[in-house]
Amino acid sequence: MLYRPLHRTIWVAAAVIAALLVFTACRAEVNGPHPVKTKVPSDGEPVTATPVPLNEESTPTPTLPPAIIIPNGGLAAACEFNTIRVDLPADAASRIEAGENDLYLLLDGGLYRIDRQSVDGGTVEPEPLLLPGTKIGAREVQELADLVVSPDGESVYLLDKAGHIFRTEPSTGRTTLTYRAYPDPSLDIYPELVAIDLDAEGNPVGLDTAYGALWTPDGIQSLDIVGQTGAFTTGVDLTIIGDRAYVLLRDGSIEVLESDGRVWLLDPGSSRGLRLALWSADPLGVDLVYAVDALHREIVGFDPNRGDQLTQTIFGFGDIGLLRDAIFTGGRLYALADNQLYVYPGPAQPGEDLAACVPPSVDGFARPTLYGKDLIADLSEWTFPIEGGELPDWPRVYPGGSRIYRLGVHHGTDIYYWDAPAGYGIGWPVVADAAGRVIRADTDYREMTVGEYERLIEQSMRTGGTPDEVLDRLAGRQVIIEHGNGLQTVYMHLDSIEPGITAGEIVQAGDLIGTVGVTGTQGEAEPGTALPHLHFEIWIEDHYLGQGVTIREAMWWLEQVFGE
Repeated sequence: MLYRPLHRTIWVAAAVIAALLVFTACRAEVNGPHPVKTKVPSDGEPVTATPVPLNEESTPTPTLPPAIIIPNGGLAAACEFNTIRVDLPADAASRIEAGENDLYLLLDGGLYRIDRQSVDGGTVEPEPLLLPGTKIGAREVQELADLVVSPDGESVYLLDKAGHIFRTEPSTGRTTLTYRAYPDPSLDIYPELVAIDLDAEGNPVGLDTAYGALWTPDGIQSLDIVGQTGAFTTGVDLTIIGDRAYVLLRDGSIEVLESDGRVWLLDPGSSRGLRLALWSADPLGVDLVYAVDALHREIVGFDPNRGDQLTQTIFGFGDIGLLRDAIFTGGRLYALADNQLYVYPGPAQPGEDLAACVPPSVDGFARPTLYGKDLIADLSEWTFPIEGGELPDWPRVYPGGSRIYRLGVHHGTDIYYWDAPAGYGIGWPVVADAAGRVIRADTDYREMTVGEYERLIEQSMRTGGTPDEVLDRLAGRQVIIEHGNGLQTVYMHLDSIEPGITAGEIVQAGDLIGTVGVTGTQGEAEPGTALPHLHFEIWIEDHYLGQGVTIREAMWWLEQVFGE
C-alpha cells in the first residue's frame, strides 16, 4: 500500500524559516520486520500478527534526493510581541487540524470548529461538531483522541478512545462510522488504536500499540494490516508521506516504516523531553516531518529522507503550558498548549526582532498544570498504592485506553505484577496514596455471578457504550478517598477491605485499606479468566487524570507523581 502524500498544506512566511543547513548522511539502517498481510475479520477468526523477519543480508541504502537548502536559518521564535495567544473555553486542548478556512480542534475530548480569521481578535467561540455521548449508528462516540482532515477538506476523520473511527462532513453535519471496534472473543487482546492519518487513497490508517501495527479499515468491522514492527508498541503519533509511515515513539525517537517493509530510525530523540505529536508539511515545496516537544515548548522540523534537523520553532512564553500539537496553514503556525491557542506570526511590534525573544530553559518554564491544578505540587507527597510496586509499561492499561469488551474507555491505571505469579496476587496489600477521608467503602459487596456479568456486557452492547451503573458494578469492591483540593483516588477490584475502613474514616498516606482482587471482572464470575490487579484512578474535580489528553501525556503525569 502506498501512503497518501502530504495532507497538511502550508505556506510559511520566510520569517518562520531562518539559517542555512545542509544535510548529512542518511541514518537509514534497516532494523525491523516486513509488514504482514492479514486482517481482523468479523467472522471470529483470530488476528495473525506475527512479524516476518527481514533477510539478514545487508540492505542497500536508498538513493536520496539532493540536500535541501533552507534559507535564513530555520529558527523561528514565538513571543509576546509577535504571537497571538487566545484562551480556549476548555480544560484541555489536545489536537488541531486545518481545513480551507477553519481550524478543527479536540477540546475536552470533543470536536470543535473555529474560523481561522476570528483568532486575530484575541477571542474565539468554538462551534461543537461532534461530542462524546453522541450516538452514531449502533455506537456511542467516546472521548476523541485524534483527527485528520481529508485532502479536499470536505471530511474530518476522528478516532475515539474506544477504537472507533468516524467520518464527519462539517458542511452537512453528517457523521458516519468508518470502523466500528467490537469485542471479538477469539482475540487475546484487541487492537489499541492511538492515532490516525490518511494513506494515498484517502483511507484512514490507525497506529495500534497492542500489536505494534498499522491497520486500515476493511469494511465496518474488520481491519487490514498495513505494516508492523515491535517498536510501534510504544507508538505515540503517526504521520504519512508518500509510501512511508513515520511513527513517534514514547522515548521521543521517530521510526520509519517503508511500504516494502524496511524500517529505519529518522531521529533518536535522545535529548527530547516529552514529544506528544508528529505531523508533516511542505513549507517551501519540500516535505518535512515535525515533532512537537511539550516540555521544551518547541517544534522541530526534519528532512524525511535524511533525518537532519532543518527548522526549529521555539516559544518564549515563561508561563506556557505543555505544548501538545501544532499545524501550519495559511502562512501561520497554530499551536496548542494546555487550554490556549498560539498563533505565529501575529502582529509584530516595531523595533522587535528575533534576538528579543529568549525562551527559558526547560527548568525555567512555569510548572505545567492540568485542569487548572498544579498536580506536580499537589501530589508530591503521594505514595504508590502498592508497596514496592511501580508503574506499568503497557500503554493500554493507562487512563484513556480502550475497553472494547464493554465499548468504553479506561479511567484508571491497572497495576499487575507480570513476572511472578505470587506477586500482586489476590490478597496483596493496597494502601492509601495520601491522607484523606474515606467517602466510600464497599464492606457489604455482593459477588458477581456468570449470569450477571454476561447481562452487564450485553447491556453495554445494546447501549453502544458503558452505562454508569454498569461501569460501577464492573468496578467490583471499591474504596474511594477524598483528599481535598478537588482530588480523589479510587481503588477497584479489591478482594477485601481492611476492618475499620468505612465511610467517614480518616486515613493517612500508606495506611492499609484493602487487598488486591478480581471483583467486578470476568475473573470473579469465572475464576482464572482474569488476572488479579488493582485498578487505580485519580480524579481532579470531575476529570479523571488523562481525560481530554493523550495516553502518552497521562503516563507522563503519573510519572511525575510516582517515578518512571
